[in-house]
Amino acid sequence: MTTTPRSALNEITASFKELRPQLAAALPANVPVDRFVRTALTSVQLHPELLQADRRSLFLSCLQAATDGLIPDGREGALVVFKTKVKRRDDRGNQVEEWIEKVQWMPMYGGLLKKIRNSDQLSSIAANVVYEADQFDYELGDEERIVHRPALANRGKQVAVYAIAKLKDGSIYREVMPWSDVMQIRASSKAKDGPAWSNWEDEMARKSAIRRLSKRLPAASDLDRYLGSTPETEHALQKPAVPAGAQLPDPESLERTTHALTCGAIEAIRDAEDEGTVEHVWKGARQAFGELDLEVPIDIEAARNERLEELRAVVE
Repeated sequence: MTTTPRSALNEITASFKELRPQLAAALPANVPVDRFVRTALTSVQLHPELLQADRRSLFLSCLQAATDGLIPDGREGALVVFKTKVKRRDDRGNQVEEWIEKVQWMPMYGGLLKKIRNSDQLSSIAANVVYEADQFDYELGDEERIVHRPALANRGKQVAVYAIAKLKDGSIYREVMPWSDVMQIRASSKAKDGPAWSNWEDEMARKSAIRRLSKRLPAASDLDRYLGSTPETEHALQKPAVPAGAQLPDPESLERTTHALTCGAIEAIRDAEDEGTVEHVWKGARQAFGELDLEVPIDIEAARNERLEELRAVVE
């Protein structure tokens, strides 16, 4: 029997009721579980592709969002669908590969700003998109400065994006990217036609500017996890979510850990701007899964090979 959108939504709603205790345990005290669940269900209703995606990956992505202390409202973060290659056994016992749609948690610009409130080094950070009709002045030299006066109406097309970070010691860091750079990042992204870029292009542009700016921020910044040149989930590759040799309480905990590592590695690889970053993430993934006595999932290896091909094609 084919599952209708209504019945699928009812099933997901019922599953969220069972998932509430785990979400409540993962969420910070200032984020009510009722609000998180309502927002997640609204996201599912607004984006029907989530109804047809792998159900387990949807719930694991929601748990990952809760662990980050963010909600999937399209501003702090989003639940997006990616086609992922998996291996399975057919009726004859032969191993076959197939593509399925899996849900992945993707923190957004608003989520980055929310995390800054707990920063020990940054006093503020912001990013904005510049349009044709805006007044925009950017000066380099001994005294850098950015002046941006947005037009109130009929702003035209995007022409640039910029980010400004202020440290608590008074230092100011700036990064300006022409819109052609943003489009190049999108064009080289595996998710270029996915819901994140299609629905939240300006938000993804702001996120790109912040990531590029982060390369110039002090290395000791406690926001490296969220502002790194590769996605914040790559942080999990540097320090496994479960210490090596630790006794996992149940198989589901191991699955959450491996899912988070896999999603983080794939997202980091897809957003990598050069081959060196791809290989850095690949090395980190091998180390992280090795410490868990697991093989690196084929999804990560496939993402690595595809991203390397894309980057080499751009050079050629």
